[in-house]
Amino acid sequence: MNIKRNSNEKMLDVLLYGILISAFSLQNKTILNFTIIKVGGIWLNFFDAIIIFCIVTLFFRFAYIQRRGFTKVDWILIGLFLFFFLMGVARQNELGNIFYNARAFFYLITMYWITKNFRGNATFFYKVLGLCSFLCSSIYFYTFFTNSRIVDGEFTRFVTFNFQIVLLYMSFSIYLLKSSNLSVSNTINIFYGALAIFTTQTRTLMIPAAFTILVLICYGMFSQRSNIKLRLSLGILLSILCYFLFFTKINELIFERFTNFDSADQSTLDLRIDSIVYNYSTMNAFEKLWGGGFGREISYFSTFSNYLSDTYSLELYLGEYVVKYGIIGTLILNILFLVIMLKNVNFITKGFLLTLFVGIISLSISGLSGYTGQFFLGIVLGLLSNNFIWSKYKNISNVQLHKTGYLIK
Repeated sequence: MNIKRNSNEKMLDVLLYGILISAFSLQNKTILNFTIIKVGGIWLNFFDAIIIFCIVTLFFRFAYIQRRGFTKVDWILIGLFLFFFLMGVARQNELGNIFYNARAFFYLITMYWITKNFRGNATFFYKVLGLCSFLCSSIYFYTFFTNSRIVDGEFTRFVTFNFQIVLLYMSFSIYLLKSSNLSVSNTINIFYGALAIFTTQTRTLMIPAAFTILVLICYGMFSQRSNIKLRLSLGILLSILCYFLFFTKINELIFERFTNFDSADQSTLDLRIDSIVYNYSTMNAFEKLWGGGFGREISYFSTFSNYLSDTYSLELYLGEYVVKYGIIGTLILNILFLVIMLKNVNFITKGFLLTLFVGIISLSISGLSGYTGQFFLGIVLGLLSNNFIWSKYKNISNVQLHKTGYLIK
């Protein structure tokens, strides 16, 4: 009876977590992007509603039904969330802005805690990431090809897709390659996602994707675990990818962002830095130390113009954190993140950590500060601190797991 109940519990958690990550990977601005809830300046679309439902359900199940505890780091993150929320309310920041900032931080701490406490091994998480990478790339290619005129060489650039999940899947492949081997289907899926990323023209995605592919190929070609089939498939797929990148009209789309610069215009990075400097100059002493809390109004220089527009989020990760959480809050949060990331550092493949580090540094310029970026960061922190993934726990027996929960293989 107890075994059957545990099996049902496992299947329900697997289903909810799979739906949660899939909904994140499918988020876009065109397909199924209809509004479910709209109250004042607060609105949630179809994917937002699914994500919040799954997060709340899993959090309740893990915390109250399965009695999975909280560490000191967890309680500090929860305390900071309440502190910045109450600060935003006390300062009478706009309600809609408070909600959107609080949602980003809520995604961060809940995805970290849920992923950390999910009783699944590396193979399980890799399957979930692989499925979500395929879904994200496929819905992107559907939008890309239906809005581009391929024959005429006219391509439409789309950036409203959560390709962070594809980068994570590519990086995690290095760990699987070192611990076991990659199948041909997984290798194809990796290059499929890489091609999707390159056609977005997003430099903060393209650079870490190219670096990860390079590291993956080096591991695949020279690792003693690699068989002839894997090496052959890597060589063929690399040749196909190079063909698309250098010998088709798509190469004009891909390399345009690196070759076309107008000295008369400021780069988007310069505009983001100028926005941060301007906002910091308007902060009082308390705000510089502890920030303005959730919902603090931010002035942002619009792309290639000197006009300031009001928003609730900046794209630069550190700039966003300093304006919202101040210097002290930013230091505390990033120290906590570092502690979490280093928890299992002795058991994690260094190639995986290196590519993940390059990806996070690149995304900190654009793609890590918004609610989707914080969702992604929460998954990363949870994976790195999940004791059931890394090798020191791979020999846990069923008797030991009876007290700690199930292990999904």
